[in-house]
Order: sequence, then structure tokens, then C-alpha cells
Amino acid sequence: MANGEVCCFCPRSGRVAKYGLCPLCDGASPESDDAEPGKKESRVAGIDKWPLRAVAVPGAGLGLVATRLKAAGDLIIGEAPLLTVIGMEAASKAAVCANSDPMSDVDGTSTRFLNARVAADDRVVSAVAAALDDLSPELRREFLELSDSFSNADLQHGMVLRPGVWVSTPFGEGYVVAEEAKATCGITLRVAGRLVRGVECQLLEVRSAGTLGGIFFTNAVGASTGDVFHVYPIISRLNHSCRPNAVVAKKRERLEIYAVEDIAPSEEVRISYMQDYDADKHSELRAQICHAALGAQLDPEALLIGLFRQKLFVKWGFWCLCCRCIANLSESEAALERWQSF
Repeated sequence: MANGEVCCFCPRSGRVAKYGLCPLCDGASPESDDAEPGKKESRVAGIDKWPLRAVAVPGAGLGLVATRLKAAGDLIIGEAPLLTVIGMEAASKAAVCANSDPMSDVDGTSTRFLNARVAADDRVVSAVAAALDDLSPELRREFLELSDSFSNADLQHGMVLRPGVWVSTPFGEGYVVAEEAKATCGITLRVAGRLVRGVECQLLEVRSAGTLGGIFFTNAVGASTGDVFHVYPIISRLNHSCRPNAVVAKKRERLEIYAVEDIAPSEEVRISYMQDYDADKHSELRAQICHAALGAQLDPEALLIGLFRQKLFVKWGFWCLCCRCIANLSESEAALERWQSF
């Protein structure tokens, strides 16, 4: 903080009674920390006031590392939502019904493809676009820069203009609805709620890091009640681990991240994207899977790990390689393969 400024968290003491170290007075700014060798820093709006730095993590895209020691129980970051969408669950169910193939196999890859089609469905995309229209250009840009786990193309280097991609045009911003079968027919866009057909490709500039539906499904967090989903600008960038060093706490619309163990400076902060099968809420399902595994002469614990890794792949497009999953990799993959063959 500059001299003469007044801290909005503490009375210039550097401490907050409830959370410990003050994130403003006692935190090191990302600019003041030298980047760890081999880790490329990235700028993330609003991250400066928290003890975090955004870096490229090999094999995991962008991640957040601590800029100073955080003790177990310390608040790491707390955020209000950047974007809120109401009614997405209903829109998603309609999109699933419209895109499901009853003849396809029910496995991780097929379900993954279904989720990708749902993310590109206009019911889903239009719901996200309506919420985006209510944001300022700066906040909209924060959302559009978030990752899309359903995108296999690099949008910054000549990506095809497919449905759901956000673009800027000489007459405003909007998203691609369809690419006409004939290249000469141009692109159909929805700008400010109205369809614009036959737009020439050279007039468009891609503004999103993925499709609107893909970005939303990759980063959205469901509210405790109702068909309400929120997206958080910085917390959304945290990577997953089945053995996380931080935990998520919901406080109405606000999300807060707390350390569950000591986190050293330059150590990546990781949360669990879903409750593992050892959670109390999954006790009945866990018992059923274990019973079925024993009947099929499979290792129950290896199968549970394999099924959880598959669930992460279906939703976020990666097979977890955290310390727990690496230690059980061959056993869990073998158990999952045999399970799927039954």
C-alpha cells in the first residue's frame, strides 16, 4: 500500500481478526516477486490484492501459486461472482435431450462428446450471452479470458469461427450462431439479441478464449439452492487435486478459499473440483460400487479412483495426475478398463 492510503480490511495493523494476515497490507504484490524459473507469469485482473500469482503450469494450463507462506486455516482469497446465470439447469436438460444419441455407448468419451455438444447448444449459449450483455466491457473481458475445457482449438491462432465463439464486429459484439455451408454465405451472428446473417469473416475478430457455453460449464459453480450458477474471475483459475491443499467455502454468493495445510511461497494452490467418493454424501454409492467391484473381482479402491478420474475427464477434459492418482495409476486404469468391458 502507498503511504497515506487507508486499508479497507484492517486499521493499518496488517492483521484481520477473523482471517489472520491482511491480504492487502501483508501481501506481496505479484510485480514484486520474481517469477520462479520455468514458470511463465500471466496477468489476471484483480489478483494483485491477494497473495497469489498466476503462472503457466506444465500440463495444466494456468494456475495460481502463493506469493507468501499461508498457514493451515488462513484465508487465501474471497470473491463475489463475476457473472450469474439463472435457469441454466433447465436449459442444459433441454440441450441434453436434443443432442443425445440413444445408440451411443455410455462411457467417458461418449459422455464427454455429449457435454461438448450441449455446451455449443444455442439454448445454453444464449443464456450465457444474455448475462454477458449486462456486464461492463472490462468484466466481460475477464469472463471471455477464462478457459474452455471443451475447446480443442487454439482460438488465438486461426481458430475456426464455430458456434458460441464471442466476436467483435464493426457493428457491435456478439457470438457466432452458425457458419453457413457455403463459405461465400458468411457467418450468422447474434448481436444484442438480433440475428445478423452473411457477415464476412474478415470483419470478425475473436474475443473469447473458447465458446460461451464451454467457458461457462468449465468454470461455473452452482448456488446452494435454486437453478442459479456463478462464475468467479480468479478462483475459477485454481487447478484440481484429489489431495488438495485448500478448500472452498460458500458464503451466500461469495466463495472463499482457505488453506488446509501450510502452503509455501511459489507452491501451487489446488482445490478439489468435486467431492471424492470417500465423502459422506457418496457413502451409499461407494458401497454399491465396492460391492459390484468385488463381484467382478476388481480392486474396489482402484476402481473408485478410476471412476473419479473418468468423471473429471467428462466434465473438465483432463485425467487427473495428482499425487494420489499417480501412485495408483496403473491399477486404476486397469480396473476402469475391465469395468467398462462388462
